[in-house]
Amino acid sequence: MADLLDFAGDPDTVPLIWDPGNDASGNENLFQLAMISSAFDTSASGMVAAATKLQANANNVANANTNGYQTQRVDLVESPAGVEARAASVGAPNRADAAANPNGNSPLPPSDVNLADEMVSMVANGNFYQANMRALQAADDMMGTLLDTNA
Repeated sequence: MADLLDFAGDPDTVPLIWDPGNDASGNENLFQLAMISSAFDTSASGMVAAATKLQANANNVANANTNGYQTQRVDLVESPAGVEARAASVGAPNRADAAANPNGNSPLPPSDVNLADEMVSMVANGNFYQANMRALQAADDMMGTLLDTNA
């Protein structure tokens, strides 16, 4: 049974960690390993989601002058492993089979991409990626410390 560490015998000791005890096979620190593993999963899914959002931003910027192009957005949805990215287009569907007029004008409307919005979104998504990378690095450091402690 896992309990908070007993500190009644030493008044200078404060319980800072939760002791999960040993599992059936005698492995220590199972709780810490599970928490660090969860941090890896969550950070990795966040990095994938941020990269997906950045890819949509790059695609939007690249197609800003393409007639008929619809802005793509990525919605984030909570999942058991962290966060999941789902791509969607904004606006009405285009006629993909529309041919250009003989004078070169396209019958399709101009792109609805707002470059200023895309730049702001790219900065925010870059920060989103960096935050998840730092969380992953922190989990990696904790795993290394935990393994060094048990070695």
